[in-house]
Amino acid sequence: MTDIIKSAEKPSTNAQGQKLDGFHSLVQELSGYMDTAQSLAFSEICDPNAVIQRMEEYRSERLDWAKYAHGDGGLCFTRNMVERGAGKCNILILVWTPGKESPVHDHTGSHCVMKILQGSLKETQYKWPERKVTEEWQHSPLQVQKSTLLSRDDVAYISDNHGLHKIMNPDPEEYAVSLHLYAPPNAATEGCQVFDEETGRAKHVIQYDLYSEMGQRLKCGKTCGQSVMGP
Repeated sequence: MTDIIKSAEKPSTNAQGQKLDGFHSLVQELSGYMDTAQSLAFSEICDPNAVIQRMEEYRSERLDWAKYAHGDGGLCFTRNMVERGAGKCNILILVWTPGKESPVHDHTGSHCVMKILQGSLKETQYKWPERKVTEEWQHSPLQVQKSTLLSRDDVAYISDNHGLHKIMNPDPEEYAVSLHLYAPPNAATEGCQVFDEETGRAKHVIQYDLYSEMGQRLKCGKTCGQSVMGP
């Protein structure tokens, strides 16, 4: 596979000729990677290891990304669009309310790479249910594969091949902030499945409204940012 990220020169300026900070250089590089690869088959478009390595290289600086980090204590988390990568990926910042968590969810066939920008997050991964639960009396409890406490600058990766997961902000007082790349951005158009941990029962849910886009707060209702769907 051609490693487009590693072989491409890292951008240092934006379209207006302004010098990019580390965060925006990362975002532009990842978006450009997808754009360059748009003529390839999808199996060649996203090399998760290359994306993970590039995210690990960036050291979080709050001033770089603060304008995108809109939080809301009335929600478990907010979804803030940073970049729509040539239709091949979405790059978002999620802001996690203290003590709150996502439901267990899948990723609709997408790669998901997550980097912690502030605070810490607990990721719990689950095996897929042993059987499809379709009736009320049926139960197939989810089995935990592993739990990992992720701190600032840690990077995690998951796809449907790895199983399901949920994300929690374990801190009772401090917000956490994470950067996410989804490739392709299937959940944005198709939704995803959320799972009951005790029964294994799945429910299809739609993607909820963004809380902000490109740093600008959006007007949206009670489903803004997050309601029942996972990140």
